[in-house]
Amino acid sequence: MLRFVLTCTLVIAFPFWPSHGFDFFRPKANGMGRTIVMSEISSVNALSLPSLGFKPGQWDIAAGYNRRFELADLDQLFVTGAYRYRFLTFAAGTSQFGKTELYAEQVLKGSIAYNAKFWSAAILLSAMNIEIGNGYGGLRAATIGIGGTYRYSDFIVGVTADDLTSPQLAPASERRRPTYDIYLEMIGKSSYSITARLRMQSEQQPVFGLGQTIKLSGRSAVLWGVSTEPFEFGAGLELSLAAGKFSYATSVHPVLGFTHSVSISYGPSETSATRKGEFD
Repeated sequence: MLRFVLTCTLVIAFPFWPSHGFDFFRPKANGMGRTIVMSEISSVNALSLPSLGFKPGQWDIAAGYNRRFELADLDQLFVTGAYRYRFLTFAAGTSQFGKTELYAEQVLKGSIAYNAKFWSAAILLSAMNIEIGNGYGGLRAATIGIGGTYRYSDFIVGVTADDLTSPQLAPASERRRPTYDIYLEMIGKSSYSITARLRMQSEQQPVFGLGQTIKLSGRSAVLWGVSTEPFEFGAGLELSLAAGKFSYATSVHPVLGFTHSVSISYGPSETSATRKGEFD
């Protein structure tokens, strides 16, 4: 019973968690201030923002694990997949946060994006099922969002508007207000990218994030980032495999401590369609 009370208290008291609402957890972003590298091939990112990284015929599947604040009861698992067919990119993923005998959030997300040479637009679909242990039952909700990305020279900007239906988990519960995100990426000339993010939601403080990924060689990279509300610092490492990537990232909360994230992806070559020189 004590574990149940502690878990539910943490979930309610800290709404900035990646598991809150319909946000889909992104392991690499854990070490990059919640920002996104929009120029890479990633099925995880494609669920939150239309990607410019996929070429026709390319695909990616990924799975990962997250331990929030080093508490086993707050573990999160996910699996995602994406495929581009001609001008359309399809992505789907599911995740579970927590344990069903205590408190669990199960999220199902999907996206359909239209891809042009320098821009992309997508419809984002989200559904959530909350299970509360000890026979308290469950809650469900679904919503829709839209997003777009555009590249000019070595800069990429992405914009999303999510939770547009202001969904409710129960008839008497408070509606979730729409969220608006702006993402930026600057592709450097020396195998690095600088990323940024701004999140806005009615009656909430704006959330800022800044990150960077730096390639050490053709098969490895390091990353770091900071984010606000609350202030967190993160870092990580990414290794390119024969047909995929492995990444580890961690972030530090000023009070609750470390969060650790591990993910592995499998798909085509890591080379992205939007790295410098591809469209020049």
